[in-house]
Amino acid sequence: MITNAQKNKMLVGLAPDLIPNGVAVLQYADDTIICLEHDVDKAVNLKLLLYTFELMSGLKVNYQKSKIFTVGGDENTVKHYAELFNCDVGSFPFKYLGMPVSYTALRDSDWEFIVAKYLKRFEAWIGNAASMGGGRLTLLDSVVTQISLYHMSMWLMSKTFIEKLDKHRRKFFWQGCNKKKRYHLVRWGRICRSREKGGLGVKDLRKQNISLMVKWWWKLENQNGLWQDIVHARYLKNKTVATVEPRFADSPCWKALLKVKAFYMAGRRINVGSGNLTRVWKDPINGSSPLQERYPLLLDICTNKTVLLLSLKMWKPTPSS
Repeated sequence: MITNAQKNKMLVGLAPDLIPNGVAVLQYADDTIICLEHDVDKAVNLKLLLYTFELMSGLKVNYQKSKIFTVGGDENTVKHYAELFNCDVGSFPFKYLGMPVSYTALRDSDWEFIVAKYLKRFEAWIGNAASMGGGRLTLLDSVVTQISLYHMSMWLMSKTFIEKLDKHRRKFFWQGCNKKKRYHLVRWGRICRSREKGGLGVKDLRKQNISLMVKWWWKLENQNGLWQDIVHARYLKNKTVATVEPRFADSPCWKALLKVKAFYMAGRRINVGSGNLTRVWKDPINGSSPLQERYPLLLDICTNKTVLLLSLKMWKPTPSS
């Protein structure tokens, strides 16, 4: 219904300059977010549309459990929309599918619920006499570390917050649920090494966080969807994953992805065709290491460090390009 309303210009979603008619609805099971640009007339259309849905389906929209969120709206605007939909006014960040959502960068305090989950899990194990090498190690890696797995796949957490999580993990590993302090006999970094390298194989949360975030770059290049369409329209106009650079106006989410791009780019091999996307200095051409790694002194005096292979007069595109 909402899609048809968009086609008939009754509703306009967010970012219509990037996506035709904008993004108007995000839905997973019975959790729904409806997005609109600031337009009172179209908001009235939405209220009528929801009323029609109730009459046709026999279902009821629970406005008492729904909330209105605005970005940049003044107090009168927020109040008007709240009265129109008979909803409470919410504030950022709010939770959707277990993730805090905000149009600004998330702070460490917004993730405190993960610490609370850690502590709640530890409380449930009070009196557990599990040994350090077997039981506690298994609980730590199979249960505790997995608590933050989903959230780390969605956001690059700060080193300060990850250190806070590691503090609780270290404490549980060395002293269990006892209040009596015990010495930490081995550095935590060594414990987080793989068994082949002399560690215990406990997950390194920082590396895990980066690895999970890197997958978004792979999805951007290999899958299609709404998110990919928005990113290509907003950030990758006439650019590639290799050539895109950070800008001041980038969103917090995109800035976080750019911080881990180097890990995604490492180890890539580029088979050169026309050369219109291949960077002379930075890309591993035909399996060779990048020129910037082999000739750093030449790179320092180079005036154009992002020059493309196609722009070199000596380069001739391959017949297959």
